[in-house]
Amino acid sequence: MVLRTPHVARLLTGALLGRLPSGMAPLALVLWAAQTTGSVAFGGLLSAVYVLASALVQPVKGRLLDRYGCVRTIGPPAAVHAGCLGLLVYGPGAGRLSATVAVVLAGACTPPLETSLRTLWPALLACPEQQRTALGIDIGSQGLLYVAGPLLTSALAAAHGPAAAVAATGLASLAGTLLVLTSPFHRRRAAPAPVPRGGPAAPLPTRDLVTLYLALTGTGAAIGSMNVWAVSAADSLHWPVLSGLVPAAFSASAFLGGLAYGRGARREVPLRTLRLSAAAFCAGWIPLACLDGPHPGVGAVAAVTVPGLFLTPVVGSAFLALGRRTPACRANEVNAWLVQSMGVGSAIGSLVAGSLAGQPAAGAIVPAAGAAATLVCLALGAGPGSARPGPPG
Repeated sequence: MVLRTPHVARLLTGALLGRLPSGMAPLALVLWAAQTTGSVAFGGLLSAVYVLASALVQPVKGRLLDRYGCVRTIGPPAAVHAGCLGLLVYGPGAGRLSATVAVVLAGACTPPLETSLRTLWPALLACPEQQRTALGIDIGSQGLLYVAGPLLTSALAAAHGPAAAVAATGLASLAGTLLVLTSPFHRRRAAPAPVPRGGPAAPLPTRDLVTLYLALTGTGAAIGSMNVWAVSAADSLHWPVLSGLVPAAFSASAFLGGLAYGRGARREVPLRTLRLSAAAFCAGWIPLACLDGPHPGVGAVAAVTVPGLFLTPVVGSAFLALGRRTPACRANEVNAWLVQSMGVGSAIGSLVAGSLAGQPAAGAIVPAAGAAATLVCLALGAGPGSARPGPPG
């Protein structure tokens, strides 16, 4: 079993713990700002700049990972991230400008654990089938962070105040990073991959990368708009719990889809899997867009489980399709671009769905539109490589 392979369970656990702030920080910052400044709008601004700052610097972090390795690239940002959040809530009194600067720095310094972990699977697991299984567990588990994160944040804020929730966000990132970096695997493998004899690889972004970047931006938009639509629908239906049930059902379904993806065909053709999964992901949103009946809330929870099943195959096959044609010395940077695309797409989807907050029926169409954009990008772009399987790893 993959999780019994040396170092895998520890690295996956540490990476998930270190990435928990992605599910905690947006809500924690809103709650903190609402309590300290009385402005939920300012909290929304802090949440948005944290997410965007984290997403936009991903390629820079990826390049640093390729050049300096994990130990020197992940540790210092994690310390700065935790320090900025700690100063924000426990430092001397500050105005809105200084608070915004602290949040931007914290977001920009989120440790690139997701990028580095997906680059490490070939080094940890020699068998391509095991790599696929690990990638499925990795991507599928990530969705659970967006369920556990808000729940943990709400519990901490209720028990100890929003400041404690913000501080815990930084501590979770730091603890996860330490768990990863103190692994015996990293102590033995601190050096980055060597640059090929011909010199550095071709400059990024390549045409293949642009195609997948735009495709995954649409996928991220579908997810981000779903989360905002759930809040709008909960208010419209006077069923507050729906705002949590919809993303929870989607994330649980994505986790199950990840397990199924990891146990899939041994000789996968990533590009073919990507196109088929993207088509199923797009079609899966149609029931939500056409939702009607005596119990629309229950129907919405059931409807989002369908596209959730295909999220991991879409994202996983995109990473595999490009990763198999990327030299090891650029693997982190390429993965970082794809991670960024999901974050940017989520922000775009949230913005569009937010503008339709008073119209739940119209907002329900946005996730399908984002998924359709993924299909269009894959159809118009050449795609990474040909349809035949690439070399393992």
